Amino acid sequence: MKTLKKSFISLFIILTILLLCSCKNSNKIKVGILQYTTINALDNAKEGIIEGLKENGFIDGDNIVISVLNPEADPTSLDIMAKDLVRKSDIVIGIATPAAVALQTAAKNEGKNIPIIFTAVTDPVDAKLVKDINAPEANITGTSDMNPVNEQIEIIKRIIPNIKKMGILYTVNETNSKVQADIAAAKAKELGIDVSFGQVTGINDITQITRNIITNGAEALYIPTDNNLAKNMPALVEVANSLNVITIVGEAGMCSNGGLITLGINYKELGKMTGDMAASILKGSKISSLAVKALSIEQCDFTINMTTAKALKIEIPKDILDVSKLIETGE
Repeated sequence: MKTLKKSFISLFIILTILLLCSCKNSNKIKVGILQYTTINALDNAKEGIIEGLKENGFIDGDNIVISVLNPEADPTSLDIMAKDLVRKSDIVIGIATPAAVALQTAAKNEGKNIPIIFTAVTDPVDAKLVKDINAPEANITGTSDMNPVNEQIEIIKRIIPNIKKMGILYTVNETNSKVQADIAAAKAKELGIDVSFGQVTGINDITQITRNIITNGAEALYIPTDNNLAKNMPALVEVANSLNVITIVGEAGMCSNGGLITLGINYKELGKMTGDMAASILKGSKISSLAVKALSIEQCDFTINMTTAKALKIEIPKDILDVSKLIETGE
């Protein structure tokens, strides 16, 4: 009987603690973050969001509770997680276009007018998140990670002045990648460079498509910010390096995985900008007053993978080298 009594007391204490924790958390603002997949750029954006919120006085575990979900690009899990966050949160943040679209769809289906902030979305108009980046409607706004694509293509011409043909790889079901690929192709044409597209459908065809585009005459490859390709850069770079072809990539994390060079945005700074916007809304600002934001070209950084440069025996122009972050990998 004594043992049974002790068990009841222990159970009562546990339930009381859980109830108190629940009551305590119920007074805190619930922030839901949906990160599409695990790659450096999106990880950095998430860190920036949390830091931006903190700098504005919204601290996880203090006056807000942050829930981060990551479906690792699985469509079914993405939809389930989006619905879960929309139901349980006061404000939600989507990292990458598919995550933002999933949250938008979930909010509509659930009939919830919850504030939605997005980041790492290249073209929010093309993705149908907003109609006008300068005057967001309804309940959604955020930050764009549109790359300085034209300047990135100019780098190719600087490294290979007499280049005749380049390849552009992108994943067909990633809207953000297609937008950048089209911009890149237009700039290449302006510079007198022929373009061959490599349209990737998933993980399994990356190696073969990379090889095909190079054997068909591409002297350099351009890879935009593309979640699928970023996640599988080592396989792509292994083929390119073996065939002595340079890779100009969309962001620094892709250089860390073997890409040669980028002039790309700082995703942590983009995340902080997003966190600032979320904080502004939590303080009472209306979404309609917050235009979609982006980092300026002055906030972009050169990154060069010197291990790749040495392997390909590539000489980087000194004026670029002098202002670049130099990294070594695979040593």
